[in-house]
Amino acid sequence: MNESRILLVDDQTVNLKLLKEMLANQEYTFSFAKNGKKALEVVSAARPDLILLDIMMPEMDGWEVLKRLKKDELYRDIPVIVQTVLESPEDFERGLSLGAYYYITKPIDRSILLPLVKSALEEYRNIRFLKEELEKADEVLALTEEWKLRFRTLQQATSLSKLASKVCPDPAKALVGIMELLINAVEHGIAKIDYDEKSELNLKGCWEDEVLKRLDLPENRKKFAKFLIRRDDRRISIRIEDPGPGFEWKNYLDFSIERATDSHGRGIAMANTLSFDSLEYSEQGNVVTVTIDF
Repeated sequence: MNESRILLVDDQTVNLKLLKEMLANQEYTFSFAKNGKKALEVVSAARPDLILLDIMMPEMDGWEVLKRLKKDELYRDIPVIVQTVLESPEDFERGLSLGAYYYITKPIDRSILLPLVKSALEEYRNIRFLKEELEKADEVLALTEEWKLRFRTLQQATSLSKLASKVCPDPAKALVGIMELLINAVEHGIAKIDYDEKSELNLKGCWEDEVLKRLDLPENRKKFAKFLIRRDDRRISIRIEDPGPGFEWKNYLDFSIERATDSHGRGIAMANTLSFDSLEYSEQGNVVTVTIDF
């Protein structure tokens, strides 16, 4: 497997060395920049898979770097982990609103940093692969008026997200949100993995194995989630229903500072903010309906 490319951006040489040491013994190669202007130059030349970005820097601060990256179609999908001494809720909200993947405060804890980096890289690989696959999808899918089906595995959820996004006017924008909701239906609705359990499984690197194990349990083998998509002249509507007990969905509609350093937990907020014009859960939380307007 090819090494992942990571760009470390900080105006202090000692901090760059520390970050590299923290990430040592991993399958990573590194580029470095000591200000925002240089960081943009390195991004253009090296095309990193992940950026660890300091905020307080001379010439061009991290906020401006983040803003420019997310406005550029070539680089907007590259995950950015903001690392800074700023700790106010306002700074946190600013980082996430500009498109930061996660937000980590200094001094950086290696036990927090490593899972974040791994999670960000895995998500970037998945999204990049799926967006490349979108170009190969049959364009006749855009003619869809209505179709429904059932699914129960992570692989099926991923394949379905690719097909469903092709029905949408902006497939790349819809893809991430649809995939997050479908995977949530499998991992939580069928496999019954809750938030804390997923945190532990991610830390151990065995989340996917545990999902597969639970799906194969006798009580889960005949459980399916349902998917329905409708399209008319005004909008696309997608309804996903899982067989689980539901969850406290209201806690996950927006980005939360309490979960800023967790290795997951941003999918629903990301879908709500970036992918759809509306997102509504049933009171129980096992049915979600989203719309995309034309």
